[in-house]
Amino acid sequence: MSRPPCRTSLADEKQKRVWQPARCIPAARVEAACKAYNRDPPLLKPATDAPIFEHQDFPSLQVILGLLLPETQANLLHKINLQTNYNIPYPLPTNTSASSHQFDASFFMRDRAGLEDLLLLKLPKNQKPLNHEQLLHSKLRWLTLGEQYDWPPSGVVLIYGSKDFMPVHRDVSEKFQRAFASFSVGCDGIFILARGEDGGEGDLAPRTGAIRVRSGDGVHLGGEARWAWRTRARTIPGIPGTCSLHMADWPVGTPGATSQGEKAYKKWKGYMVTKRINVSCRQVWS
Repeated sequence: MSRPPCRTSLADEKQKRVWQPARCIPAARVEAACKAYNRDPPLLKPATDAPIFEHQDFPSLQVILGLLLPETQANLLHKINLQTNYNIPYPLPTNTSASSHQFDASFFMRDRAGLEDLLLLKLPKNQKPLNHEQLLHSKLRWLTLGEQYDWPPSGVVLIYGSKDFMPVHRDVSEKFQRAFASFSVGCDGIFILARGEDGGEGDLAPRTGAIRVRSGDGVHLGGEARWAWRTRARTIPGIPGTCSLHMADWPVGTPGATSQGEKAYKKWKGYMVTKRINVSCRQVWS
């Protein structure tokens, strides 16, 4: 398992061979994007350059370290995987002022086991309604942002628990050649790619790469890497340092939270300690 070397660390020889520095995204650009996303509040600390590394065995595979600042990571909904079977009582905005953040309504404002906001089945059978503890800790697996397959306003958000993983797959149904972008928030995760053929030689020789991605990292797949086999093999919870400090208490610490929100969020403190969120953007057809 490898990870692009940080500017302040001493990488081993294999990492130096596999990961080559490509360029950096300037701190000013990272900061400007973060402020635009969060409607221009001050940052907790100055942004730094986000180094980009390229993998030598997977052409056009790039990893951007620390691209998402803490303020962006802490503001994490459109369609979710439970809509087909449940009537979902979405929360109403708590702050409608022009200066409020774009995400001013939250499920985390509600009690974990409150009876007044249960998710009721559309076709009641033997299953029971869900409370918000069940919704947010075990049942919510994915949600979409914007119109599907409309780059870049669209995206898919996948929520991984400590035992969840993404099966090995390729994007064989997609005909478009544009790159695929993926961003990580929360606990560390293992991202695996594979290419080549059994018994192949030269460019067709089997190759596998395992990458440890951390909260705030971005992965960019273009060219041949876009069509490689890949999987999100596991989430790494429960190890000190795995979940970044600014996410360990989330939703406590959400930027711009009202006093009412701060009080409600304390009931959900530590939600991200066993979670990893992956935000993916792609264009499937032109």
